[in-house]
Amino acid sequence: MTRLEEARRGVITEEVKEAAMSEGVRPSCIRSGMAEGTVVITVT
Repeated sequence: MTRLEEARRGVITEEVKEAAMSEGVRPSCIRSGMAEGTVVITVT
C-alpha cells in the first residue's frame, strides 16, 4: 500500500507523525492534506 492509499484510508503512519512534528501541526492535518493532494512528504 502506498502512502497516498494509507492517507486516504485514514491511516496515520510514522512518516506522517514525523512530518507533523517537524512542521508543528497535528498528524491528522498532514494525513488529510495528503489524501486531498495538497501535502507531499518527500524522502530525504
